[in-house]
Amino acid sequence: TTTTADSDTITAATARLFELDYLGRFETSMQETDEIHLPDGAFSVPDGYWEGRCSRRNERDRMADLLETTGGDVAAHPVNPTARYAITDSKYFGLTSETRMVIEATVYSHLTQHASEGVDATPAGVDDLVAIVGEAVDEAADRTAPSLLGIASPTGWTNRVVGHVQDDELSRTHYGPHVSVCLIDLQRGDLIYDTTDSVVAENADLFERAVQADAVANCVDTLRSRYLEGLGRETLLLTAATEETGYDRHVVRQAFSRLEADDEGEVFSINEDGVAFEFR
Repeated sequence: TTTTADSDTITAATARLFELDYLGRFETSMQETDEIHLPDGAFSVPDGYWEGRCSRRNERDRMADLLETTGGDVAAHPVNPTARYAITDSKYFGLTSETRMVIEATVYSHLTQHASEGVDATPAGVDDLVAIVGEAVDEAADRTAPSLLGIASPTGWTNRVVGHVQDDELSRTHYGPHVSVCLIDLQRGDLIYDTTDSVVAENADLFERAVQADAVANCVDTLRSRYLEGLGRETLLLTAATEETGYDRHVVRQAFSRLEADDEGEVFSINEDGVAFEFR
């Protein structure tokens, strides 16, 4: 479970990396999966099936508006992107299609906070969850097909949300009769969902494959053994560490923060986009 106290501070640029990396891996996971579990049985995904059945959206325009006062660069800020995949059957000789299931992944950051402060350390809470799920519930009300939402938070989730999703007998994760929710804590690589909800339980691996569980902790160990005790390099560029260790950029950036928190050195910016770590 995630607690507010040990949530790491996430910079706007790191939140943007989380978005690109997680959504990119989720899309790979969807493209490579052979089977999706529908309430009425397993669906085998034919080759090339998703062409014309997947779409993307984001809140870039809203972020641009928020940044107008601060003059920040949208490219270096989160935009809360969503990737959506729909399983459909054609009807009436292919003239119309019926949706059998919708699967979406969203990476959700506090855009207002990132626009004004450039950083955020607050885990996503119940209000955030209700706002995101509310839209899906409204849309799902128009059809009988189930919707499976994966919502990933770079700052994790509050204990209240975790309890709400896992334990609350009244609400469970069914915010509507057709909406199932899987929360992803990108700081810790955890998936949080109601295990009694078969729609999410049987398809959770679609979101799980996109998470690098324990990646930050492993990266910290790698950086320590390789550079602190091994090569003895005093300054390590984020770009070099990413290239040499093979970890995603946001994972290395988080590892730098952990090392700094452990008083093993400090993170500093070299120029607009360059980050480096100086070992003690």
